[in-house]
Amino acid sequence: MAGAVAKKTTKDKLKEFARKSGADLVGIAPAFTFDEALPGARPTDLLKKARSVVVMAKRIPFGSATPNPSVSYLEFGYYGLEMFLNELAYNVALFLEDEGYVAMATPAGRDILSLDILEEGAEPKIRMQGSFDLRLAAVKAGLGQIGANNNLVTQEFGSRVRLVSVITSLEMEPDPAKEWGVVPDFCRSCGFRCVKA
Repeated sequence: MAGAVAKKTTKDKLKEFARKSGADLVGIAPAFTFDEALPGARPTDLLKKARSVVVMAKRIPFGSATPNPSVSYLEFGYYGLEMFLNELAYNVALFLEDEGYVAMATPAGRDILSLDILEEGAEPKIRMQGSFDLRLAAVKAGLGQIGANNNLVTQEFGSRVRLVSVITSLEMEPDPAKEWGVVPDFCRSCGFRCVKA
């Protein structure tokens, strides 16, 4: 019907709610595509009814993200920002519950469940496992790629972002995923400045 306004889908309402709640970036990944994640840390391991993962990013102010440690970074790039992200995920989980779906927020950080020493010696190899791999989820949700600096790099904010997610039983059309496990073209064109520094 000409002139009729299309009804917003739950995905559209969800993304609008997340942005109004403070998310700078929001993407959706299908819950069943996390084969690279460690066993026990896949969406369907954490929530049996998982169908989608909502991934949200909040940027770190440029002035707070300087290479030198500062009180500004600790508050607005780490501890304070982490608290904000956890509240954001909590509110998005409640939004999804109010829409009739099961939702589980994942923590923004400081949730290391295990530390495994794979090789001892002068240059040991260790593996830390958190409850959920937010970087992998962000790539699967199309927010960015993993750069040579081993951080998520977004087109909008570079690697000046922190992440949080919500796993839900709501099946939504996913956003186009980025490629996982490759050195992105932008690292080559940048000349690997982070590695040289």
